[in-house]
Amino acid sequence: MALKHSQPHGQHRQLQEFVHAYAGTVQVVGDLQAVDYRRLSIDSRTMSAGDFFIALKGERFDAHDFLPQVVEKSPAAVVINPAGYRRHRELLEKHRIRAIVVEDTLHFLQELSRWHRLQYAIPVVGVTGSSGKTTTREMIAAVLERKYRVVRSAKNQNNQIGVPLSLLKIDAHTEVAVLELGTNQPGEIGRLTELVQPTIGVITHIGKGHIGFFGSQEAIFREKTAMFDGMAPGSTIVLNMEDPYLRTYQREDVRIVRAGLRADLDVWGRFLEMDALGCVRWRLNDTVDIQLHIPGRHNLLNAVLASAVGLELGLTATDIQQALEAFRPAHQRMEYFQRDGVLFINDAYNANPDSVRAALQYVCELPHVQGKRIVVLGDMLELGEFEVAEHRALGDVIAELPIQMVLLYGPLMKHLEARLHEVTNAGIVVRWFDDHAALAAFLKTHLNAGDVVLVKGSRGMQMERVLENLTVE
Repeated sequence: MALKHSQPHGQHRQLQEFVHAYAGTVQVVGDLQAVDYRRLSIDSRTMSAGDFFIALKGERFDAHDFLPQVVEKSPAAVVINPAGYRRHRELLEKHRIRAIVVEDTLHFLQELSRWHRLQYAIPVVGVTGSSGKTTTREMIAAVLERKYRVVRSAKNQNNQIGVPLSLLKIDAHTEVAVLELGTNQPGEIGRLTELVQPTIGVITHIGKGHIGFFGSQEAIFREKTAMFDGMAPGSTIVLNMEDPYLRTYQREDVRIVRAGLRADLDVWGRFLEMDALGCVRWRLNDTVDIQLHIPGRHNLLNAVLASAVGLELGLTATDIQQALEAFRPAHQRMEYFQRDGVLFINDAYNANPDSVRAALQYVCELPHVQGKRIVVLGDMLELGEFEVAEHRALGDVIAELPIQMVLLYGPLMKHLEARLHEVTNAGIVVRWFDDHAALAAFLKTHLNAGDVVLVKGSRGMQMERVLENLTVE
């Protein structure tokens, strides 16, 4: 089906209209008619001449400190707060730099992006959840790109800064946008939903990621479903019916597409088999068989959710089959490679209790493993008061699995080490390290052809360094 979208009239005039209508505008210095706000920069190190620079201020940084470097690169205009304008006024006047003075530069960026998004009457897919967000977002984009020109979130641009930057990539050529919404504190999903205005919403899963900021899974459910709550009447919600929290969600004035692994649902997947690398072959709605090339049984459900969005936007089952069979995992997300007969699974981008359990299950479901199953785990961060309990709980999970070696890094993994010594016999090797290189050196001396090694941890633990050190002679 052909998607309709509107093309905004002259962008330059629009910026001037927005700035004068924006309630937080304090002062405008210079004529904005020649300013293209989509040539936006928030980093003085990477900006180019003629860029529209917004000076953001955070807890540990203030871009106003770098305005002299910005001025040297001849920006089209700068957006700054009143204190920054007073501080750099002489410099700006000397170089005749156009300036928009606003009360809060982040709020300006967000409202500009919201206003920009509303200029385009296109489908916008919002994706959030405790885990699997990025993989599902990328699967959805890959499916839709079979038929449409798609704008998607880049890398980890899923926060209060990243989402506005992604929205501003939408232009007259865009037919669909696929945007990821992240959160680590109450209220963020609601705010991002105001900016994105999704017409199709997908929540992957309600788990324990960031539970330290929310206090309970019920609170996480409320935070994530704020996206569903904030969507306009008539929008479409793809509901993961395999999640015990999400299957209870109800709303009368939206279209709900029920997706999961049961034949009585609107969109469903039937597990068929798993190949030697743990990649699932499955059947979509009893029509086509699809061989995934991203490992892990849990990715079957991500693929079903992506298929539901594709079907909703007019793609055929064959279109979806071709897209998902061509799809490959993102960097450090269930990324696999073989070296000297050893299969390595690099899932080092992030970790929470649910994603670690899924990864452990994947390693243990791999067929035809001839050697040891080895897991290398770094701390799971942002668990707050639950951090000790959740790390110890992993010990009970591992004790029931056919895993022969557990190598640990980080202070919180000390709790997992202690629990493993309490609940496992002498047959499993458990070691804790305070250094990536030392862990890699130990691992290197214990590897044999036929082994499988999973590497996983929260982003702050940089567990990919273990793999990097394995190649150091």
